[in-house]
Amino acid sequence: MTSEDPHLYEFGPFRLDPSTPVLWREGHPVSLTPKALETLAILVRCGGRVVSREELIQAVWPDVAVEENNLSVNVSTLRKALGDGADGEKYIETVPRRGYRFVAPVRVLPVESVDLVYTRPLPLAEETSERDAETNRRAAFSIAVLPFNYIGTHADEDYLGIGLCDTLITRFSRVGRFVMRPTSSVVRYGDGQTETLAAGRDLKVDYVVDGRIRRAGETLRVNVQLLRISEEAICWAGQFDEKLTDVLQLEDSIAEQVALALIPQMTSDERERLAKRGTDNPEAFEAYLRGRFHFNSLTEDGFAKALAAYERAVQLDPSYVLAHTAIADYYYFLAVHGVMPANHCLAASEAAARRAVELDPQLAEAHAALGFALSGRFKWEEAERHVLRALEISPNSALAHLRYGNHLVQQGFVEEAVQHARRSLELDPTSPIYQFSVGWGLYFARRFDECLEQYQSMIAAHPLNPMAYFGFAWVARHVGRHDEALSAMKRAEEFSNGTLMMTTGRGLVYAAAGMRREAEEILEKIAALPAHCNVITYHVALIYHFLGDKEKTLLALEEAYEQRDLWLVWIGVEPALDSLRSDKRFQRLLELTGLTRAKTPMSETRVSKDASVLIPLL
Repeated sequence: MTSEDPHLYEFGPFRLDPSTPVLWREGHPVSLTPKALETLAILVRCGGRVVSREELIQAVWPDVAVEENNLSVNVSTLRKALGDGADGEKYIETVPRRGYRFVAPVRVLPVESVDLVYTRPLPLAEETSERDAETNRRAAFSIAVLPFNYIGTHADEDYLGIGLCDTLITRFSRVGRFVMRPTSSVVRYGDGQTETLAAGRDLKVDYVVDGRIRRAGETLRVNVQLLRISEEAICWAGQFDEKLTDVLQLEDSIAEQVALALIPQMTSDERERLAKRGTDNPEAFEAYLRGRFHFNSLTEDGFAKALAAYERAVQLDPSYVLAHTAIADYYYFLAVHGVMPANHCLAASEAAARRAVELDPQLAEAHAALGFALSGRFKWEEAERHVLRALEISPNSALAHLRYGNHLVQQGFVEEAVQHARRSLELDPTSPIYQFSVGWGLYFARRFDECLEQYQSMIAAHPLNPMAYFGFAWVARHVGRHDEALSAMKRAEEFSNGTLMMTTGRGLVYAAAGMRREAEEILEKIAALPAHCNVITYHVALIYHFLGDKEKTLLALEEAYEQRDLWLVWIGVEPALDSLRSDKRFQRLLELTGLTRAKTPMSETRVSKDASVLIPLL
């Protein structure tokens, strides 16, 4: 973690910014590990005072037991980086049997009084030969952009941290050699409680982009650093100074400089893709940033504010393709979780996604959003064209692999979906979305023991994620582990603040466990809901199915079709419905939904050992 020290420290040719942290030498960042920088910051702040070894170790490694040798290595590294000062005087003096003292004169400056320097990128290697340049062109880097830390008292500008992070991820995703962790994976590091290198190791990436935002009057001052995880060191850093009214230029500058630091020999096509703005309207851009901030709060209030912000962005710039795509994903998300009637949500999602594709046929996210909306409306052939196109445009997009794999499995092509599930997990191995997807796919592949293990692992990794408990309850219910299923479902309800989807999920467990009275109480509660409350009718059908009422089950499934309930996309592969597959009314539903060609894996021998598929959560 970094300090929020509002000062800069100058000594000799150096300038230390502890809040970033970065050490500059004549306008260029010095490559040092974060721990070495923390050690230097403490010594500089205590200039002239002896700092004991114990004090330094406690400050730099507060929660870890380390040997004194770690500190000695840090000091040795700093001495090599600093060299000797004027007149041969050392910067760091060793005081025998006591500790260390910073002995060079230090000038302390308030951050606000210093004009920041726009730096050029540090190349990651020496000049390369033509052959090496070709190798560089083919190389791929996995990158995580962490939410920028906003340092200041202007609470209304907190959206900038996650907003800039999100838009930079989108920009970098356009460069085929950048394998990006999505916002859903990095948003949990926005509280600043995890050290940057630790976050990079958690996310299993090659590089991490980290930043700090300050406001000085009407100016935003941003420090950005690029860390190479394998070397535990900063390999590039930059400082940017832009007016509050020109955040767009700030995004341009950061994206260009970080990309060039990683790939000095970018192709003209890569430069063009990277430079492409979503909008040239600063107000629309700000509205979009606010939308991303609110959406990633993952709360009902946050979703409502996100939609208002996206719609404001579109109003200000009707050609803002990312805002249209965000609106499409927003409505699809509501349909998945049954927040609003699926037919309305999917129609709105399709309309927004179609507009996005019209505006930018080369945006993978737009094609992926349209493909999902179309599959939800049972327009399978057109949906497949768009999810495939998303994958062609962005082969390193975990989301594109998820959505194409999801399209395949809904029609029973589990074997083909496995390849895309594996690739999704490789591209984003720590995200709960993809962890959930593995378990969900194992369920449809009838590999129930492995599915339970997957959800137990997900619960351990994300103990507050309601979907982890929902997934475990779904499969535990199917295999007869009803007590565990009910316990997990109650946790899912608790962590989702009692959403109706989780309540009907509890009703499923009651019915499967033979707890008829409790299941019927859930059905009565649903029937008594006001007209504006939306219910996932597919779940209601499953409750009747487990209660043994075939007629009401089929009636509810038929009603779900009339409502265009999004969950109906699973009827072709749902194990719980296997006993209905010979029924003519059920077969008619498969025809109506276009799922007559769905292949249902009926035994493990017909399914790959690693079979897994995908389900949309965003």
